[in-house]
Amino acid sequence: MQTYGKKPNSPNHFPKKHVTIKKNIYLCSQYHLLHTTFMFYIVSKIIKRHLFLIVMTLSLLSCNNNARQLSTLQQAIDSLYDVTQSLTDSLLIYKTTINELSTELDAYKYSPEKLCADIEKLYMEKNKTALLDIEIKLKQYHPEAAQLKTVSGYIEKN
Repeated sequence: MQTYGKKPNSPNHFPKKHVTIKKNIYLCSQYHLLHTTFMFYIVSKIIKRHLFLIVMTLSLLSCNNNARQLSTLQQAIDSLYDVTQSLTDSLLIYKTTINELSTELDAYKYSPEKLCADIEKLYMEKNKTALLDIEIKLKQYHPEAAQLKTVSGYIEKN
């Protein structure tokens, strides 16, 4: 069928072969549309079946950030525990040092010379309780002091 002599607007302007190609293109596009629709249908069925699994997976994936935060917080707690432990150890050392220094300070504070400075005055006033207090302090802080015998002698005379 020749169409060389016909007008371009006539229905037989294109050869029959071209119309067949157009039909094939139309059928292919319809097939792809049908295929795409079917694929969406299948995917929607899969999503409906596995919706719970998808939700749980997404929630677990979002929990991963919480696990990282929990890990960071646990590391902070561990480091704070270590700092607290070292501070507690330091505090015990300082308490021991304070006790030792307090004992040494008391030894200077209650030195035999200071305690026995007013012995004769207390003996003259017959203040036996003050003399006994001095004797107790001398026995506690300076048990080997020579002034202890002197104080004991004044107490016996009273």
